[in-house]
Amino acid sequence: MSTLNASCHCGAVEIKAEKDSVKGIVNCYCRDCQKHLGNFAPWVVGTKENTEITGPVGEYASSPAVMRLFCTKCGSSLGKSPNEGSVLLVAAGCFEKPLELEVVKEVFVEAKEPWMLSK
Repeated sequence: MSTLNASCHCGAVEIKAEKDSVKGIVNCYCRDCQKHLGNFAPWVVGTKENTEITGPVGEYASSPAVMRLFCTKCGSSLGKSPNEGSVLLVAAGCFEKPLELEVVKEVFVEAKEPWMLSK
């Protein structure tokens, strides 16, 4: 099994995603992601069942339908997950490079600010 490895800024949280379960990158321009990250959010799309997260992870409800994950030690944004279903979105910047995945979708493009560049 091939894995994609990621971590938070301080290295206390480690994430291992089964490569075969990853569907690509989704760029999200929603206001929640903009407020959370200060920019658009490139998320690696995987599943909860095929991703292992270890370390000091905190979570909070950023909306009634979504939980956001972060490192409680350094504060790095790690990902988000809808309360329903098995989707897990992990921040693309957390992965070791090179991350050889394609952008498969852009969502909430109508909320994109003119200064945001995704390509």
